[in-house]
Amino acid sequence: MRANLLLACLLGFAPLSRDAARAEGPPARERVFPVERTQILSVEKTVYTVEGRVRIPRGVEISVLKEVIIRAKGETPAVIEVEGSLTVHGVYKREVIFENVTIEPCPTFTQITMDMTVFRGQGGGIKTAEGKPAEGPLQIELFDFREQASMDVAMASGSVVLSSVCSDTPVRIRAQKQPGKEKSLVRVFIRGCPQDPHVRCTPHGSRIGLVGGLEVDGGDDVTVQLSRVGGSLAAVRNWGQRLIFDGMKINSSKLEFSHTRAGQYQRVQCAKCDIYSSEVSAFAPAEKDVRDTFTMDRCWFKGLTDPRVVQEKVIKDGSDDPTKNGVRVQLPKVNDRPLELAGEWER
Repeated sequence: MRANLLLACLLGFAPLSRDAARAEGPPARERVFPVERTQILSVEKTVYTVEGRVRIPRGVEISVLKEVIIRAKGETPAVIEVEGSLTVHGVYKREVIFENVTIEPCPTFTQITMDMTVFRGQGGGIKTAEGKPAEGPLQIELFDFREQASMDVAMASGSVVLSSVCSDTPVRIRAQKQPGKEKSLVRVFIRGCPQDPHVRCTPHGSRIGLVGGLEVDGGDDVTVQLSRVGGSLAAVRNWGQRLIFDGMKINSSKLEFSHTRAGQYQRVQCAKCDIYSSEVSAFAPAEKDVRDTFTMDRCWFKGLTDPRVVQEKVIKDGSDDPTKNGVRVQLPKVNDRPLELAGEWER
């Protein structure tokens, strides 16, 4: 140790501590993504590779911490099936990165919780297997789907919570009733997905909101609030006990509300939205003695201020085909200026 100190003095710099020496050492080697036992992946800059399909079994929890990369081995996208628990926690500018890897919730799983995470590449994302809706809690926050990575999940029960999420591709969430059940037991909560580009401490940079579009189909309790949606379609369909659609900024070409059953629009709260869409449609089958009134209160329709003009130029409801569509849209008050609750006015 004395020799090291003497050499440092002669060369004109202080000796490195053991921790600093380790930090400046060679980067961590590639490792195979582990699934066989509960563990924490905490060594920064480590690359974990996934080849083909692997499964986190029930009773196992894998935790992934900041500045870890999980990458598909080879050119084929890889899949991590989650039956147990997957917890991912990155931090600002040291996010966890998934490259061409799909997280696939199993038909029943313990939990999936992810924040400060980026999915990127020509595939991958969060997706359930075809024909196998999942049961469990899924929560993602401060999250980015970039390039072709996407989210497309079908749920039989549990919850899907999205907070401050950006996506280049359409986000699709479907709730499916279980056999023998009268309703789906899924809670869908989407909030705060515009993310102001001036706000720090997010992985989004200048990217804003669900720019690829949004489709929510089903769910007993559905809340979509204070979020910005783009793409060709923003759609909410077949809600259950409640739908709150509030404080939104809709840049999608079309905004759609629809239900396969009459009488469900009394369960909807829709207000204070900035709507840039060229078409807003509302549909439910026409039934005798059932009146479906859809109230859109204090919304802004791209500068149109006369409710009659909005009805004529933007709204598509049962007044266009009363024999098939039983919904009538009401506009108690049309705002003359955007509220900008989910993003600044695009002048």
